[in-house]
Amino acid sequence: MKFKKLISIFKKKGGFELVKQYKKSGVLLFALLEGMILGKSRTSLEILRLAIENKTQQKLSHRYKSEILELKNKYTKFENATPNTMGTSNIIWFCWLQGVQNAPEIVQLCYRKLKNASNGHQIVTITSDNFQDYVKIPEYILIKWHNKQISNTHFSDILRAGLLAKHGGIWVDATVLVTTSKLPLYFDDNLFFYQSLKPGKDGKALFISSWVLCSHQNNPIILMTRDLLYSYWKKNNFLQDYFLFHQFFCIACKVFPKTYSNVLPIDNALPHKLLLSLFEPYNKKKFDLYLSESPIHKLSYKFKEESISKNNTMYIKLLKELRKK
Repeated sequence: MKFKKLISIFKKKGGFELVKQYKKSGVLLFALLEGMILGKSRTSLEILRLAIENKTQQKLSHRYKSEILELKNKYTKFENATPNTMGTSNIIWFCWLQGVQNAPEIVQLCYRKLKNASNGHQIVTITSDNFQDYVKIPEYILIKWHNKQISNTHFSDILRAGLLAKHGGIWVDATVLVTTSKLPLYFDDNLFFYQSLKPGKDGKALFISSWVLCSHQNNPIILMTRDLLYSYWKKNNFLQDYFLFHQFFCIACKVFPKTYSNVLPIDNALPHKLLLSLFEPYNKKKFDLYLSESPIHKLSYKFKEESISKNNTMYIKLLKELRKK
């Protein structure tokens, strides 16, 4: 592999920021040794990424072993509770901390489509001005957020865990597009999230997606995830793993297997197909197929200028369709 191509792949995977993260996580030496063994191809780097995620989860499980056991004992009563005894909620949580009016166009369009599909659910828009009306976040976390030790992205992870633990409801990320007139019925389940399913799940330590997260109040997996996040930020002033929320959530799924086993298995691959083809030339068959395959689509607002300036792409077609509805 040419050196320039290797550098390009290194940058796409996170570059030196990724090296810093591995150092903070205590897996840098492991990453270097595994990298030397596996080689530098794209496939090897993907295998390395999965191995590091697994190693990171092992370290977190060991580091928080006593707290995990304590939380298991504390919240097992909710795992054994019947769904009818756990509080339900008709709230949809949508978060853009700066206010939707200040969000990128794609976020505003997603918000409008979500409102059209809410079907009796109450949409609560969470901002930096009102989140404390709905959930109490520990002061030490607020201080670190204000000091920018916790980014808005990761603060939203803390918010979703806190809001769902207290109120229940449906958390929908700001870049999730709903393309049907009603939300799926399983969004009102005791717990639901999109996930990697077999055979793709094999070998993955992080098998969950958090961009749509639905639960009733006091769900034990949500409660444990929230409390582990609180504990982490009480002891740390930096984020050691970008997917810390996912790490703790997956640990909680293993601790409460009964609750996890009741989650309707729907793969997270289909909602990503539209995103992955946005800057391909527009193809009506593909476009219609992607919209028909899933009522939910995970998008993004972080695109390169050279990509969004292309003509006659799937992205241009999507914007045209969303703007006129």
